[in-house]
Amino acid sequence: MAVYKVICVATVLILLIQESHSQLHVCGQPPLNTKIVGGQEASAGSWPWQVSLQHSGNHFCGGSLINSQWVLTAAHCFVITGFPASSVTAVLGLQTLSGSNPNAQRLALSQVIVHSNYNSNTNDNDICLLQLASAVTFTSYIQPVCLAAPGSTFYNGTDSWVTGWGVTSSGSVTVSQTLMEVEIPVVGNRQCNCDYGIGSITNNMICAGLSAGGKDSCQGDSGGPMVSKQSGRWIQSGIVSFGNQCALPNFPGVYTRVSQYQSWINSQITSNQPGFITYTSTGIDGDLNVSCAGIPPVTSSPPPTSIFSPSSLALLLTASHQLLLHLHHPTQPNVLCGQPPLNTKIVGGQEASPGSWPWQVSLQYSGNHFCGGSLINDQWVLTAAHCTTWISPSFLHVCLGLQSQEGPNPNQQSRTIEQNIVHPSYDSQRNDNDVALLKLSSPVTFTDYVLPVCLAASGSTFYNGTGTWVTGWGATASGVHLPSPQNLMEVEVPVVGNRQCNCDYGVGTITSNMICAGLSAGGKDSCQGDSGGPMVSKQGGRWIQSGIVSFGNGCALPNYPGIYTRVSQYQSWINSQITSNQPGFITYTSTGTDGDLSVSCAGLPPVTTTSTTTNLTTTSLSSTSLSTDSTSTPSTLTTTTSTNPPSIISSTLYQPVFCGQAALNTRILGGNPSAGMWPWMVSLQRNGSHVCGGTLVAVDSVLSDASCISSSSKPSDWTAVLGLLSQYGSNPNQVSLNVTNITLSNLTGSNIAVLHLASQPTLSNYIQPICLGDGQTFAVGSTCWAAGWSSGRGGVEEVLQETQATIADCGNLSTSDSICTDFIALDQEDAGGPIMCEQDGSWFQAAVLTPPSKSSTARTRAAHVMVFTRMSVYGEFLIETLGTFLSPASNMSSNAPTTTTNTVLTTRGGTAAQAHFLYLHVVIFCLTFSFFMLYAYSQSDVCGLATLNTRIIGGQVASEGNWPWLASLQLTGSPGSHFCGGTLITNQWVLTAAHCAVYAASNSLTVFLGLQTLTGSNPNQQSQTVAQSIVHQSYDAKTLDNDIALLRLSMPVTLNSYVSPVCLAASGSTFYSNTDSWVTGWGSTGNGVPIPPTQTLMEVEVPVVGNRQCNCDYGVGRITSNMICAGLSAGGKDSCQGDSGGPMVSKQGGRWTQSGIVSFGKGCALPNYPGVYTRVSQYQSWIKSQITSNQPGFITYTSTGTDGDLSVSCAGLPPVTTTSTTTTTTTTTTSLPTPVVCGQAALNTRILGGNSSAGMWPWMVSLQRNGSHVCGGTLVAVDSVLSDASCITSTSKPSDWTAVLGLLSQYGSNPNQVSLNVTNITLSNLTGSNVAVLHLASQPTLSNYIQPICLGNGITFAVGSICWAAGWSSGRGGVEEILQELQATIADCGSTTSNSICTEFISLNQADAGGPIMCKQDGSWFQAAVLTLPTNSSTTRSARSAAILTFNTISNYKAFLSETVGPLLSPASVSSTTETVTNSTAISSTAITTNTITTTRGSAAALSHWIFLHLLVFTTCLHFF
Repeated sequence: MAVYKVICVATVLILLIQESHSQLHVCGQPPLNTKIVGGQEASAGSWPWQVSLQHSGNHFCGGSLINSQWVLTAAHCFVITGFPASSVTAVLGLQTLSGSNPNAQRLALSQVIVHSNYNSNTNDNDICLLQLASAVTFTSYIQPVCLAAPGSTFYNGTDSWVTGWGVTSSGSVTVSQTLMEVEIPVVGNRQCNCDYGIGSITNNMICAGLSAGGKDSCQGDSGGPMVSKQSGRWIQSGIVSFGNQCALPNFPGVYTRVSQYQSWINSQITSNQPGFITYTSTGIDGDLNVSCAGIPPVTSSPPPTSIFSPSSLALLLTASHQLLLHLHHPTQPNVLCGQPPLNTKIVGGQEASPGSWPWQVSLQYSGNHFCGGSLINDQWVLTAAHCTTWISPSFLHVCLGLQSQEGPNPNQQSRTIEQNIVHPSYDSQRNDNDVALLKLSSPVTFTDYVLPVCLAASGSTFYNGTGTWVTGWGATASGVHLPSPQNLMEVEVPVVGNRQCNCDYGVGTITSNMICAGLSAGGKDSCQGDSGGPMVSKQGGRWIQSGIVSFGNGCALPNYPGIYTRVSQYQSWINSQITSNQPGFITYTSTGTDGDLSVSCAGLPPVTTTSTTTNLTTTSLSSTSLSTDSTSTPSTLTTTTSTNPPSIISSTLYQPVFCGQAALNTRILGGNPSAGMWPWMVSLQRNGSHVCGGTLVAVDSVLSDASCISSSSKPSDWTAVLGLLSQYGSNPNQVSLNVTNITLSNLTGSNIAVLHLASQPTLSNYIQPICLGDGQTFAVGSTCWAAGWSSGRGGVEEVLQETQATIADCGNLSTSDSICTDFIALDQEDAGGPIMCEQDGSWFQAAVLTPPSKSSTARTRAAHVMVFTRMSVYGEFLIETLGTFLSPASNMSSNAPTTTTNTVLTTRGGTAAQAHFLYLHVVIFCLTFSFFMLYAYSQSDVCGLATLNTRIIGGQVASEGNWPWLASLQLTGSPGSHFCGGTLITNQWVLTAAHCAVYAASNSLTVFLGLQTLTGSNPNQQSQTVAQSIVHQSYDAKTLDNDIALLRLSMPVTLNSYVSPVCLAASGSTFYSNTDSWVTGWGSTGNGVPIPPTQTLMEVEVPVVGNRQCNCDYGVGRITSNMICAGLSAGGKDSCQGDSGGPMVSKQGGRWTQSGIVSFGKGCALPNYPGVYTRVSQYQSWIKSQITSNQPGFITYTSTGTDGDLSVSCAGLPPVTTTSTTTTTTTTTTSLPTPVVCGQAALNTRILGGNSSAGMWPWMVSLQRNGSHVCGGTLVAVDSVLSDASCITSTSKPSDWTAVLGLLSQYGSNPNQVSLNVTNITLSNLTGSNVAVLHLASQPTLSNYIQPICLGNGITFAVGSICWAAGWSSGRGGVEEILQELQATIADCGSTTSNSICTEFISLNQADAGGPIMCKQDGSWFQAAVLTLPTNSSTTRSARSAAILTFNTISNYKAFLSETVGPLLSPASVSSTTETVTNSTAISSTAITTNTITTTRGSAAALSHWIFLHLLVFTTCLHFF
């Protein structure tokens, strides 16, 4: 009967749902889209709806295929260009714009339909339909996209993808040749209106981008699609429309909102209409909390939705829908659109090993998994209430010991449910108290694959950032099912504090019964099907469940962490339901300070602070079934600094052998280590088979367990294999040595063996001796490690396994000669291996692993403690056998007391990362200078200009010439032996890190410049040996303070596009938190990943992290004022080993300025551990004292706004001392008149685009009639304004016009405003465009807010120069219409005349006419052109089609301007050479108006006339000789 009911329902659905040949069946399906996360270059077929619109074979816009004969694009693509339909070709299935495209189809257009309400000024209704001349043939590479239906909701943070062939950076004029893809989150319209100005963003628009910038669409992407995925289908939400340049911070891209146009589209396409799908966001829209001046209040907010709300009806509907589609289209291979090949990850996770999570439960209905759970004793399972409320317990099955949902599961145990207990206060609307208990029909049998988890006890604290693991068989992305065979997945995510989580979801959404976890950047999360499963954290060797998977907004979206039921809130309730054999509750205690306490957002209550002291480890057991006889002793977490010795032994000086150094051991995760992680590990083999483990403890001796030798004590039977990673895999670093002698200790109890090798192995990063812990103590709670090879572990290759061995209290189990650890699983083959603990940056062997069969190591039920014999017991034997023990590197550099710590700071000196300092000081022979090449110009004129650096946004591999100052330090005579980076700062000097320079003598170093790859062809390469190495005299190898050095090259290099110097940050430079920075180098691309010999130059973009925050991350006092930090709080981007000494740079005013030198860090790219760099601006005096001629160029980098780091606070961090001081500049005056200089903007410190600030462009003039702005203009003399002649066409009567100077906004407060009448207007009379000069009734008083600009008469600006345009216009700058600034990069004009200057496309409105194109040269601003009126054929507002704008150069009007204005003003840099005298005197904060303009770059205008007079007299006198 049930079968008939299903058939009946399916039949009814067939009759009700009419989708005959509807695009809904095929839209949104890219069969070849296997790459969803990360990357820039799209794979062929990934986006099969993408269209390239081409004119004369050139791409100019994108589009999207929406059925077999229609393309959707932007209206401005055709309105701007004016291209008729007959001249445009639509190309589909295209991968590259040039070269072979075997899947491409090219079709002509038969019709172009622009929306009737398209507004070219506001870009509203920027949508257009293109009808193809014939239908396309659908293939795997050509498919239509689904369109968002009316009512679709795209909440703030919704994950979206944009594709196209547009330019890859703002300022570039060359489109990408390969289809590119970028992933960006939706930005809500409220926030977008705040960013662009209230009213700029209409309901017909949708925005997307990162607040920090760096990802966006750009020119040439116009008309292309923005898509999001839902239930396996790709739905187009937006059409690329416009934006403020590309990828700028706080200026997301703006897109046409597709869901607004279903009626219009269907009215134009009357047959075979496109497929529309309603996209529905879950949770609460974070955009509702956004507020700014002028934005209307929000009226209501929707409730959150659960991750999983199953019902039998929903299951039936899904099954019936699939049956319907199959019956309706039996011949179509892709019946359900948008089903890409299944990936193998749980939203950023990985496949779990069998038995890894033995408490994991699968709840199943009719043999199908629908939720997870966790075993908490032998008969009870913990899960989420929303998993069990919809179904009767009699239909449920619980499966344990399960690895995969398909195939055999030999360790599986299944039970039915006897009782289902849902929490009485469960609220299905809010998901509060989302917890339930399931009693199994009978107890399970505990095995290695079925065991209970511990539960977090009341009072447990999980601070922000606590590492957690989530497991399950859920979806690997929203709507993407787990692929066959559906193996258990695991993902590691950090806890997100409840304050932050409330800010993310909306204050009040997250209750105290919930806990959140995830990455702010997204990418890792639980998902549908994981509900009810456990989130666990490890403490003291035990896994403790902190949360139950509950709900979230989508899966793995940025700023929407997963939400879990907080287990610690329910200890009393659980114990009240389970009255016997109660679960084990453990108090989890976080250490340090909870960073969540500093979080604040609108509506969030303030934190009530209390003083608490937290121990490192506090364990309490409230279980009747779990007990322990020992208590943990709290220990203090102390951070010590450690660096590793070089593995490239190249110095001619004696190199001592240190023990305990593992240069490649940067992060220990447990399980499979990587090569070089434990370089002292030895495999003792007989007849080619592994028998036991051992450790290299001297240059020719191996330590092992005596019982290993019981099979044979004959040395010739044994082989010691070093540098081994796996027993049966590839081992390129392996060294096999014969054994010549075996010596056994002879003590009561356990004994050890020392095996002497036939020869000494060559030490490297893969072979190093370990220190012997003779007398060292390791506190209870210290994290140590064991390692070994054994059959059945490490996969088929039997990879070396590492296991955490936490030091435990031995209690009454043994004597003081023992050391104990928490239980670790050991096999027979593990015997002889080490217990290893790190101390002061070196690894010590605390004990030898003894066979697990011995009673001393048996796992006792009382304490789960393992007992080993301390190394000190064998002290005399080892000294007699080995001689003197090797010393750790740290013993040579400090007498500081020994402290055990798990925090290791490593320097970044490549695979040869240096020790704190060498055993013997390197002797530096100082060579005297002979001759220096003298430049006729300062380094400030040439530094920081990378002429080939045209790609600023994204990417990892750097293009050739992008970073022409980057140097590779290599050992002379050893090609490819890169170990550190450096920076060219003049033609003969390189800046690097001190810890790189002390590594080898200067005469053994060679510096390579113009290098792209470490090996292979480098046609632009130059190399020079090093004549002199100068390490800073205060360099501290222990703290890495003053980690800076200079290298003088033996000969000057030749400067060109691939080799040129960088500018250096001058004293007083400010790099506020989040300042955008770039780091480059040939270093490792991951923790422990060796640098390949073919390594290509890499680049990474990271934001500055303020020193206060960095001190909180590393420990207060660790980061000095000589350091600067940079990185992401979520990790993932950083410099690494091999990048040491290289530059961190930032761009300002078109020049790259070096802010830092790669110095050190904890691991690489770890969360909350940014990279640490030497702060260059601290060393201007020192550098200049060493380089006395042809000195480097120093530039003051100035951050704008307020430094967010000032609000950072943590335990021990001193408060910020704020002082209000004002400095006055006193200039010596004479009775002579002060000359007026042009192009000085004292308040123009950093140009961001968009809203300008007061005084940024002090020459800007608003030309007004009847109090309303008509056109822009510029002050070009003390009494004259320059504008466009077409502005005056309405009236040339001077009395009709007013010139307003010092203006910021048209409708806001303008305290610096000066309004002047116009007395005369003069127009030029040339063919083509003309200009107007308006003479003012009086001269305005010059100040920081009113200054004349220089006229670029004859001055040229190279292609690629960054220039700017500015103006006022309605619809921009918010309700106040604030002055807007637009980047206008100089472009190649092509075939136009020499009288023209061209820029990349900028959005201009009618009211912008008359304004300037402004370029900076030698510290002064010049007007290169006058903005002419935009026409439909040439411009539109920031539209993202690839276009060039052409203007007349100012030099065209040279004769007219000289006649009308008189002699042109001169820039300050031409006429002044002396400095002003500054008195630092505190005065009251008042506005100072003065005609004396003092700049921070050494331009003193006040005395320029006096200098000129002296030069005139001097020149005259020369004629008499």
